[in-house]
Amino acid sequence: MKKLLFLFVAILFIAGCATTNQFSRVGGTKNADLHGIRIYNGQPPTEFPYQSLGVISADGHGPFILARLDNALENLTLKAKDLGANAIINWKIKPQFGWAMKVEGEAVVFEKFPNATNDHL
Repeated sequence: MKKLLFLFVAILFIAGCATTNQFSRVGGTKNADLHGIRIYNGQPPTEFPYQSLGVISADGHGPFILARLDNALENLTLKAKDLGANAIINWKIKPQFGWAMKVEGEAVVFEKFPNATNDHL
């Protein structure tokens, strides 16, 4: 299930290069949270205020690209959880030389989670 989630994330990343950045939830299922942290693409609607805890980043390592992405998102959610966040918004992959993969996003606390594209799946 976890590998399927990150395969979806990789496809979403590739598709995102050719489309607009619509606010959507990574993974698209209620069970897609990592360590209780929801991951969203894009900026949430204004009717869902949030408290920003700052931009965080994490590296991921592994034998192939999906393993590196899996590890990087896992590390990113652990950092967000340590800050007291319940979500990450505006996440993206940052270019990096070598075998490591770097991801970045804004750790936030939502009082009420926004509905996002893919929440119904």
